[in-house]
Amino acid sequence: MRITRVAVALSLVLAAAGCRKEPLMTEGKPSEAEPGSKAAAGVALTVVPHGAQLELTWRNTAGTAIRLATHVFAGENHYDWVKVTLTDRAGASRRLQFMDNRDESAPVAVDLAAGASTSATIDLAAWAKRPINGGTPLAPGSYDAKVVYDSSREHDVWAGRLEASTRIDVP
Repeated sequence: MRITRVAVALSLVLAAAGCRKEPLMTEGKPSEAEPGSKAAAGVALTVVPHGAQLELTWRNTAGTAIRLATHVFAGENHYDWVKVTLTDRAGASRRLQFMDNRDESAPVAVDLAAGASTSATIDLAAWAKRPINGGTPLAPGSYDAKVVYDSSREHDVWAGRLEASTRIDVP
């Protein structure tokens, strides 16, 4: 019985440590690192469209294991380090962010062995309707999508800036 109480108490302490108030990440000057530089070495980002959703895959290209910040859990996944700029055929662009108001949250990082990868799918249509992104739906059509993942200000995880591009068709 004592072991059970200790285990429960320990799990409550660990859960409380992970859940903390966290301010929204503020916009700042992006990293000056170019792909192939030391700051970007070790991780490759690919994006694949699925209608109005984007699948992001981070692959460890380093020869050793790395720890990668992927998202912040706040009852749902927020992608603080990801921004997507959509440009339509007329040249008009719209920048989407993937974080929202939150009281309790916990940053999530994954350990990636050399050559391993992790993926996440972001619903651009759903996020476009949120106040942080103007609250208006995405218009149907074809867009050039520029995806930027920027963890260059982070500590205790891989820090760098990655870019990937694709074409997305919103139904």
